[in-house]
Amino acid sequence: MAVFDELAVSVPTSLGGQNLIIAFGLVDGNACSTSDCIKTYVQSFLDSSCPTYVLLPAELAPSHARHIHQPVAPLIRSLYGHPLASASWQNHLASILSKELGGVEMPEQPSRFHFPSMSLALSVYVDDLTLSGPQKKHTKFWSTL
Repeated sequence: MAVFDELAVSVPTSLGGQNLIIAFGLVDGNACSTSDCIKTYVQSFLDSSCPTYVLLPAELAPSHARHIHQPVAPLIRSLYGHPLASASWQNHLASILSKELGGVEMPEQPSRFHFPSMSLALSVYVDDLTLSGPQKKHTKFWSTL
């Protein structure tokens, strides 16, 4: 059993926050679009001060470990099910949205981002993203992300 010295918490969007993003998409000239992040949790590294080890299935064990009855390997990526996986993913995505795309997390609205240079707003619910703003800017945003 793993013991964790800290419990990280991810803060999902609220229904009110999601409605705010959708309402912005209903303004004349704006639109809403959605996307699902592919292979969400394996995109981010597990952010933990306690090492976690996983049992390897026989077919995934490297050749040098095939003689071991139950080979293990360190868990490096934030796989779904680990207590810190959601927070590791959320921190990873928030970093990309803010540092690489210029997003600003909305005060009092966790998991909602405003992109001033593009006049876009984004709501994040784990790996489901809802984007609102000028329709002509959606394609560029999604391809950049």
